Amino acid sequence: TPSLRWGPALMSAMTGGPADFKTTVLLQVRRLFDGCTGGLAGGLGNQRTDETAYLSAGIPPHLVFIIDAQSQVRQGGSGGGRCGSYEDLIEQLPALFPAVHAGGSPS
Repeated sequence: TPSLRWGPALMSAMTGGPADFKTTVLLQVRRLFDGCTGGLAGGLGNQRTDETAYLSAGIPPHLVFIIDAQSQVRQGGSGGGRCGSYEDLIEQLPALFPAVHAGGSPS
């Protein structure tokens, strides 16, 4: 059953709504990477609850992207600006998410 597999924290999050549930799951994923680089590099979603969960899980607003009904991309957070299209976002990816080498440092 879910309560045995996921534990009480996740079960309570499930009753709190989608943003609470998503935040709880993201924080559990992040904990798997304790001592590393954090485990969550960014977030991409299409719902307000996605944005809320990503920000609540500690992902910086400039690395949260929300796709609207017209397939336009905007950055998360209250001051989030429009990034444009998927193609515009793809052009920005190398600057937003630099490659990391085995030593843990960006290239």
